[in-house]
Amino acid sequence: MSNHNKPQVFATSTAQHLLDAICRQLDVTPGKYSLSHRGGEIQINLEGSVAGNHVFVIGSTQPPYENTLELAMLVDAAKRSSAREITVIATYLSYTQAVLRKEDKREPIGLPLALAPLKEAGPNRLILLDVSHREAFAFSGFNPTHIYGSLFALPALKAHHEKQPFVVAPLHGGGVERARRIAELIGTDYVPETRYLDSEAVMFVDAVLADPQDLIECAQEAKFKGVKKVSAYFSHTTLSDVFEAERLQSSAAIDEIFITDTVARSCNLLMMRNKFTILKSLPLLVEVVRRVNNGESLSRDVLKRALEAQYTLRAVA
Repeated sequence: MSNHNKPQVFATSTAQHLLDAICRQLDVTPGKYSLSHRGGEIQINLEGSVAGNHVFVIGSTQPPYENTLELAMLVDAAKRSSAREITVIATYLSYTQAVLRKEDKREPIGLPLALAPLKEAGPNRLILLDVSHREAFAFSGFNPTHIYGSLFALPALKAHHEKQPFVVAPLHGGGVERARRIAELIGTDYVPETRYLDSEAVMFVDAVLADPQDLIECAQEAKFKGVKKVSAYFSHTTLSDVFEAERLQSSAAIDEIFITDTVARSCNLLMMRNKFTILKSLPLLVEVVRRVNNGESLSRDVLKRALEAQYTLRAVA
């Protein structure tokens, strides 16, 4: 493969923990840039040439303010340096989880405002992992590619189910479709509401773990109904302080929580707590970069087969 056919992969400050491993599996050199702060403003300078290449920028925008601007400035720097194509893979994009409340005209819609710097920078493609409310993008000026990010969590969730069979239930009414999909992919039963629970074990599913209280209350209700084991799976977590993490760790009603590493800052709060299992997004990100660079499909079924093949090869090895 010629150098111009190889992807050039950069990661913002929020995804630097992923960059070396992604590039090692793709057999490419990690993209480097310098980030400095002057007078409260950030400055970015690319190290090396990206001219004529397909540039991938991977990062989370949580917390949103400075991280969104860093992502946009990195895209702009690549464009001004004559990159042939620029693809952004946002492992977590802030403001995409909020339900639009059209009944109150005085309430702002945060997503298009938060995305304004990235829209101005103008990447060729924006790829998102597990967004709850896709309708929010009607106001954003973007038509992103949505990836079913939970695919890389399936091996761990299936292994958990083999040890202790469970049913899947949504944590919120808005998560019904997500919970139904997870149950189907794991190969277990789906329960639409906590009040219908009649099982020894349940896994609550939602897009984002942001507030411990909702999960704690659902877990306590399930245990009150006679459920013996309560676990949970979240595509992302935005927990912001040690107190929130400790509340979940110390809750007697919750036995295990599965989360992904899409928001590094929040995952760092949980790494030393034995109730949490952190699932690695690396296999999915590598596959997405490889397929986009080669012009191949990103459909759910195609990605699922590719990730299952990788998992089987690792297990055999």
